[in-house]
Amino acid sequence: MVTVSDVKQYHFCKAIPWINYVMGYREPSTFSMEEGKKISYEEVVKSLNLTTPVKYEVCLSYNGLSGCIDILAGDRKYTVVEVKAFKRGNFSHFRYQLLAYAYLVRKRLGIVERAILVMEGKKVLEIEPTEEHYRYIENVVKKIEEIVNSEKLPAVNVEKCDFCQYRRICPVSVWS
Repeated sequence: MVTVSDVKQYHFCKAIPWINYVMGYREPSTFSMEEGKKISYEEVVKSLNLTTPVKYEVCLSYNGLSGCIDILAGDRKYTVVEVKAFKRGNFSHFRYQLLAYAYLVRKRLGIVERAILVMEGKKVLEIEPTEEHYRYIENVVKKIEEIVNSEKLPAVNVEKCDFCQYRRICPVSVWS
């Protein structure tokens, strides 16, 4: 089963899901991940003025995709929130992670009115997910499944190797 983290990683570099599934490598916990565990979701909820009920770490799966949402607010019409400890210059891959969570909520629970990305305690992105977004996520899941079932490493963008946790074990990384 593909995870929402795989969707995020795929948008950073298509080789990462392949490395995880085919090579069996798992990224060690990073400083950012450890700091993320210290974030008060209650403070995030308060700062965003989210509607009740509010649930934390909601795990869902549907059609080959699974993931755990940091914050889910609302009843029948939902707000999905992904929280990151630190802001990054380029966070486009987190956009797809957020959309994948919204997809899971839409397919399992109901309408997603908005999906919010919070970094360093501030809202940096808000999306009103559409059916087009959900179709895109379904296609990405299929592409990831094809990648992880292949013996061949997908093409990579070596310009990102400097910022990648996988650079020392990636077969095509300039750091290998």
